[in-house]
Amino acid sequence: MTVNNEKNFHQRKYLRLLKSYQRIQLAFELHDLARSRVAGEIKRRYPNLTKEELREKLNQRFIR
Repeated sequence: MTVNNEKNFHQRKYLRLLKSYQRIQLAFELHDLARSRVAGEIKRRYPNLTKEELREKLNQRFIR
């Protein structure tokens, strides 16, 4: 088993052990983490954006 396949196996095994609400909570946490990281990248590229402009760029990035 390759390293990636082994990781995927363990991740799926772990996710199966979670209750439904825990999987949903994890999904929201991962979404928040991704959104935060993308916001940081956008701020780095465009340091003079207003909050509204940043929000618009984030929405464009996540809604495409």
